Amino acid sequence: TQQQLAEKQQLIDDYRLTVEQLTAELNELLQAITKLENSNAALTTEITELQSQINSQQETLDQLIQPPIAA
Repeated sequence: TQQQLAEKQQLIDDYRLTVEQLTAELNELLQAITKLENSNAALTTEITELQSQINSQQETLDQLIQPPIAA
C-alpha cells in the first residue's frame, strides 16, 4: 500500500542519514588519528634530540671526571 511504501522510504531515508552521520564521525576520527600520529612523530624526534644532547653531556661529564693520566 501507499502507507507501507511511505514508511519504507522513511526507513531508507533514516538509514541513509545515519550512514552519512557515521561517515562524518569516522572522518573526524581519522583526522584526529592523523593529528595524533603527527604529534607522536614530532615527540619522537624531540626525544631523539634530547637523548643525543644527554649522551653528549654525559661524554663531556665523563671526560671532566676522569682521573688525570699519570706521566
